[in-house]
Amino acid sequence: MSPTLPTSDSPAPTGTPAPTGTSPTLPPTPPLTASPTTSVAPSATASGGPAAACSGKLEQQQFFEAIAAAVAWDVYCAVLPAGWSVEGGTYHLADGGRMQISYTGPGGARFELQEGSFCTAGLSACEPHDQVLGSAAYGDRQGGLMTLGPGLGFAVYVDPGQRPAWQALGTGLDQATFVQLCAALAKVGT
Repeated sequence: MSPTLPTSDSPAPTGTPAPTGTSPTLPPTPPLTASPTTSVAPSATASGGPAAACSGKLEQQQFFEAIAAAVAWDVYCAVLPAGWSVEGGTYHLADGGRMQISYTGPGGARFELQEGSFCTAGLSACEPHDQVLGSAAYGDRQGGLMTLGPGLGFAVYVDPGQRPAWQALGTGLDQATFVQLCAALAKVGT
């Protein structure tokens, strides 16, 4: 079974986490707004629940609430400026759980989060990069800031190769904007 987290045209999920081993999916949605900006503020908040700070509609916030309620690690969501929309997302509860969600933004920009037990093959397998730039925030955590290669984008890795780990990838963004998006990540439930 592979439940789908609905778009605004679909019925809302029950809010009950999926059974272990299932893979809820978050399909693409229309952009939240069309005006690009580099300031980081919620583009839409639809609930007063644990994921109220997360960008997106109620159904998208419930996606984060469901995974956060089902796993023992901290779940983070994006708090994006206007002009961004969900491209897709999934979570799996097997093996400690893992989550992946991607967003598209102005000018073809892309921002992706992976969290949990998504890469356990060791540090070198979980941290592809071209050049280490230093450190950067991933919400309230600190991670390594790296380039993915000339003109390919940026990454922030927190505890790569561990269970849990956190990773943000950005393409089509300058370094300052990417770092700002990573620092603005909100911990679900706080």
